[in-house]
Amino acid sequence: MPLSKRQRDELEDAALKAFAGSLSTLANGFRIQTGAGQVAAVYWSDLAPGNEVEVALAPARLTDKYDLPLTQAWVATVKARYPSACNVHKHGSDWPIVGLQYGEALALLSDCQRLRKGVLTGAQEAEIARWRAAQSPEESTAARL
Repeated sequence: MPLSKRQRDELEDAALKAFAGSLSTLANGFRIQTGAGQVAAVYWSDLAPGNEVEVALAPARLTDKYDLPLTQAWVATVKARYPSACNVHKHGSDWPIVGLQYGEALALLSDCQRLRKGVLTGAQEAEIARWRAAQSPEESTAARL
């Protein structure tokens, strides 16, 4: 079922809070631009079956409060939490895309805002540490420190 106009407006508002950029329209959603370039794209049509929203993220541009390896680990935990298959919206892009239900998309955008501002919760930091520890012995040691 397609999202209503009100739901699409709420997604746009949540994305602006999450990324503090400006919106530009896409055929199937919108993109968020910041001074660093495009940081995300939110799609509400032309989706993989079962998804109401798909969000593509540019890990290198999400925040300057955390280093890139931590940001990439955060994105990996998000992908693990929301493992739905997604459509390729921009061929050739290597950005991770997350398939979500509407309410999950609002929650993810709220988490993106916390990441951007550098205020991840203790639970989020622990989830990232567990993910990193599972990736390699070196990360396991670093996560314990």
